[in-house]
Amino acid sequence: EFKSSSPTQSYFDNKKEVHIVSANNDIEEVLFIKQKLSELQNELQTNALDDTAIILNKPENLSLVLSAIPDNIEYNVSMEYPLYLTPEFQFLMQMLRIFVQLDNSKEKQRRIYHKLFVNLILNPFFKRYAFQQLNMNEYIIHSIVKDINRFNKIYISIDDSNIIAKEIFKSEEEEAMIKYNFLKFLALFKENNLEDIIAIMNNLFNTYLVYIMNEKKDIVTMNIIQTICEQLSRIEDILKADKDKGDNRVFKSIRDVFVLVQQILSKEAVAFKGEPLKGLQIIGLLESRLLDFEQVFIPFTNEGIFPPNHQKISFLPFDLRVHYGLPTHYYDDAIFAYLFYRNLHTPSKIFISYNHLEGNDEKGVRSNAGEPSRYIQQIKYELSQKQNIQVKNFTINIADKKTEIALPIVVNKNEQIISKLNQINFSPTSITTYLDCSLKFYFNYVLSLRKTDDTKEDLAADIEGNIFHAVMNKIYSEYKDTIVDYNKIGSLVKDSVRISKMIAEEIKEYNFEHKGKVLIQEEILKRDIITFLKKEIEVNKNKKIKVIYTEKEEKPDLVVFNNRVNLYGIPDRIDYIESENVFRIVDYKSSFSDNYDIMHFNKIQDFLHNTKKDGSINKQIQLLVYVYFAVEKQLIDLNRGSVYALILP
Repeated sequence: EFKSSSPTQSYFDNKKEVHIVSANNDIEEVLFIKQKLSELQNELQTNALDDTAIILNKPENLSLVLSAIPDNIEYNVSMEYPLYLTPEFQFLMQMLRIFVQLDNSKEKQRRIYHKLFVNLILNPFFKRYAFQQLNMNEYIIHSIVKDINRFNKIYISIDDSNIIAKEIFKSEEEEAMIKYNFLKFLALFKENNLEDIIAIMNNLFNTYLVYIMNEKKDIVTMNIIQTICEQLSRIEDILKADKDKGDNRVFKSIRDVFVLVQQILSKEAVAFKGEPLKGLQIIGLLESRLLDFEQVFIPFTNEGIFPPNHQKISFLPFDLRVHYGLPTHYYDDAIFAYLFYRNLHTPSKIFISYNHLEGNDEKGVRSNAGEPSRYIQQIKYELSQKQNIQVKNFTINIADKKTEIALPIVVNKNEQIISKLNQINFSPTSITTYLDCSLKFYFNYVLSLRKTDDTKEDLAADIEGNIFHAVMNKIYSEYKDTIVDYNKIGSLVKDSVRISKMIAEEIKEYNFEHKGKVLIQEEILKRDIITFLKKEIEVNKNKKIKVIYTEKEEKPDLVVFNNRVNLYGIPDRIDYIESENVFRIVDYKSSFSDNYDIMHFNKIQDFLHNTKKDGSINKQIQLLVYVYFAVEKQLIDLNRGSVYALILP
């Protein structure tokens, strides 16, 4: 539509409403667009917003904007979307990264690094591909990830037929079919030939393209995959021509091919197809020139986006460009300013929004300084002075509404919760959790909500503690019901090779690679074990000590406390000093402080009802539970002697 005006008449003499909105983040800006689109529907009493446009100069937020459009509004996208932002492109690069990792592997054992593997199978495109081509649903995929974390699989073998647990299948036929399909997919990574690797990737995308073309539903994905297939075919031709050069070929490794694919495809854009003469128009700033609309939305209007940062990479410095009349960034800014203000000529309603908070991208680099565009400043200064133009300023805070008074979180005990509490087997850890934070206890033990552990590549503090306990139990379990021979333990202290072997056997249980940082941690752990055993020998060498119980023994049954609470506690070691007639209940700790409270209670009930429940008594709680448990299970005989509970650092 073309509208004319006399030479003396300004477009800004027409009646206009300019809404300038300040938001906390991009999501709030999109929610604002959604709200205003719904209001326009009601005001115009139609779903055909043919005279409305969203001008977007931040293409990475296109999917976010599309999600905000009400379902009953027809729209058209007349802008290109960068290919590198799509999950399909990310899937392609993730597969090529795995090929690079396999090629760099010294062992050449065809094992995929767990982070690369998990990123691949959690990719949104792979989930769709797996469901349609491999008969794998999301539940199976997340079960694989769960098992990788649970069993601490740092590397995943391509030929591992047990990669998917049997428990998740309904029948043996389903298990055989899905495992066959998935292992067939993993077998793609056995290819070494550079040209064939690209051909494999091209064939994979083409197979899925045929499927979605038959379905005729997902037009956007169809355009994305068509673009990828076109470029992969082009790269295939490049590699074939390069192969004919023999020793003079340019692309000699999969890493070279990875860089080639990344450089070519990352510069591509996906053209969306639609009807430009019908419906709500979503267009870029360049596409908007010479087009007139009645309502215009211009989101993400921050400095650096409107206008963008124009930094020309050139051998000619700025001063020389000015002297010889060559284009500079001022020229680009002038073009951009014209295009922006051209969109404000004819609309009667203009909605401009920006983000006023500083933001960082995924790499931690500041991507938004929270500064409104210079155009917004000019609108506020100049257009607000015109009587026929209403400039309205708003600040929205949808995502960060806080009450002035923080209300306490209260969970009332109903019959269901009480029934669950009666079923819980209380350990020392659960008791100390309750004393530290009753809400955390509710989440962990009543609702059974636990944080999922990630795959570990080195010995975290808890794993070091577990290995220390395991080695101690292995050493002292040899003396069950016999006198500890500290001369023999002294010989073990001198045999560092044997201790290293014991530690290495425990590390192997966690599927760690026995190299790098793990070797350093192993040496530190060996030093700690030798230091601890030396202290044990020094303190106990003149005593006759008999080991009664060690942690690795079969877990004993529960004991019932106060006729209603199921209680259990497994001490690290129980021994008996014959010369002193004393039973000792021992708990190993990696850290220890001497300023713990000394507690004197005649009954454990008195202790548990004590009002002082600070964090300094957590270890003592463990020992008291161990004492109670050991007495109730008759692991110690109070008629034979007294009992000490010890924390050994």
